[in-house]
Amino acid sequence: MNNADYLMAEMMGLPSGFGKSSRRLPQSSKVLSASQAQSDKLQNHNPDQFKSDGATSTLVSDHQQPKQPVSLDDIIGPLPATHSEFDTKNNELQSDSDLASDSSCGDEQDNEVDAIPTTMAALKDHTKAVAALSLDPAASRMITAGRDCTVKLWDFYGMTTSMKPFRTLEPSLGNPIRDVQFSTTGDQFLVAAATSQLKVYDRDGGFITEFPKGDPYIRDLRHTKGHVSALTNVRWNPTMKNCCISASTDSTIRIWDLEQATTRRQKDVIYVKSRQPGGRTSITAVCFSNDGRLIAGAGADGSLRIWNSNGPFLTPIKNVDNAHLPGGAASSISFAMDGHSLITRAMDNTLKLWDIRKFKEPVAVATDLEGYFEETNAVFSPNDRYIITGTSAKKGCSDGSIVVFDRHTLKMVESINIPGSVVKIQWSGKLGQIFAGTSEGAVQVLYDPVLSRSGIKVPLSKKPKKLTVEDYDILISRDTMLGPIINPGVNTGGSKFQSKRKMLEQEAISRRPEIPSAVLTKGKGGKIGTNMTQGIMKDMMKDTRRQEDPREAILKFADTAAADPYWIAPAYKVNQPNAVLTEKVYENDFEEDLEKRKKRRQ
Repeated sequence: MNNADYLMAEMMGLPSGFGKSSRRLPQSSKVLSASQAQSDKLQNHNPDQFKSDGATSTLVSDHQQPKQPVSLDDIIGPLPATHSEFDTKNNELQSDSDLASDSSCGDEQDNEVDAIPTTMAALKDHTKAVAALSLDPAASRMITAGRDCTVKLWDFYGMTTSMKPFRTLEPSLGNPIRDVQFSTTGDQFLVAAATSQLKVYDRDGGFITEFPKGDPYIRDLRHTKGHVSALTNVRWNPTMKNCCISASTDSTIRIWDLEQATTRRQKDVIYVKSRQPGGRTSITAVCFSNDGRLIAGAGADGSLRIWNSNGPFLTPIKNVDNAHLPGGAASSISFAMDGHSLITRAMDNTLKLWDIRKFKEPVAVATDLEGYFEETNAVFSPNDRYIITGTSAKKGCSDGSIVVFDRHTLKMVESINIPGSVVKIQWSGKLGQIFAGTSEGAVQVLYDPVLSRSGIKVPLSKKPKKLTVEDYDILISRDTMLGPIINPGVNTGGSKFQSKRKMLEQEAISRRPEIPSAVLTKGKGGKIGTNMTQGIMKDMMKDTRRQEDPREAILKFADTAAADPYWIAPAYKVNQPNAVLTEKVYENDFEEDLEKRKKRRQ
């Protein structure tokens, strides 16, 4: 049946398959039937919009839709999409666009996090090099410590424009601080001084506990209760709240549990055997992996070792004996987020990137990085895109630098000059700021005025405090007071200022050396002679009482006492008329007691 026959059958009301076994439709009818099915579905979906006027068409043109319903079996090819399918497709397209926008936003956020800040601000309160610093997880507080033997606590939100710490501690009198670190929860922090005992404080600087000291006379250090020599490094376990490790110059790494701190016992001991004479070496750096499964330690002999954090600790699972030059020990170890990459910064002026899957040789090496401090470190950027470290000032130069390297090749990306030698570095991804402790006792903070958030920007954004009347009174000196000139007879300096000034004057007078009286008076009242006559008279009128014999002075009055007794003789006149005198005069009581003992023996 051709197209004309099909149209004639349509007009006569005959079925499309009348007299035929096949129900195949012509190609044009297929298109019309598909359109009709779509039209019927649209009418069923919204009948008010597609209402017919009841008129019956007698002719069907190529542009008109036939009113006869068509079976789905008559449609060849895929069915036309319904409204639900259109909605699903639109939702998929929308979700794809959302994912694309999210990925673009994520890339932008990564770029913002790893953007290298260059604007600089200084926090200065230490008197010597800042050798340790740490930020809490919320990045609202920071602790710094250094060679001046003090630990300082900083609060960015409570800090004024003076930018001073809110508390200063001296955990170990006279001992410099080697390392500090906030816990993963931020409620406490560790302090490792140049002593054998590790201390724990709360976030406000309150003392919590102190781990025990080992017996230095026990030869096997695995059986001592604690370290027997100075600490060098401390780290918290990133997955266990109360677990931490400490490294020392006694060739051990000790694992501590704060829950066992009351019993003063350690959890485990890692004894590091060295090939040096004596079999011991100082452990200069230690670190946990980000998942807490591995412990890495570096020795002063240049070795680098890795253990499972759950043991056994008898032998390391990875070991490189000559990771760095002997004497140029690694001062820092840091793991990457991927879990198999780590970096070491050493005093042999190198920075090395390692892969623990191929641990025999470093992946990349950066050289000519001066580091004169034992606490110099290197860290990954928040998204592991860069590696940063600090350098010490070269001879004849007053500035060090913060050097940024590519994470995979250790090629230098940027170098930023910093006043003084850079010792300790930390990059906060939450703040978008870099904190660097320097040899000048300051913490240099690098931030971006646009991308950085909070942190050092909080005190910098505060307005200076307005001076009150009392502040003005204190600032006005004694020579510039204009009160009596403006209003004679009235003192406008303020009673508080006057009392404080008098108190200071009294303190100054009390500290003044005593003035010799000879300056004020003359003659005998002076402490020194004022003329020659007084000196001659002192020589002539000598005091001779020291040259007199007391026995002779008493015997002068013997005849007078015998002739006219008044005190002693009348008392003994009746009972003892004859005087009884001692037979012998002794020089001291000891001789007299000795003589009495001899008489008793006789």
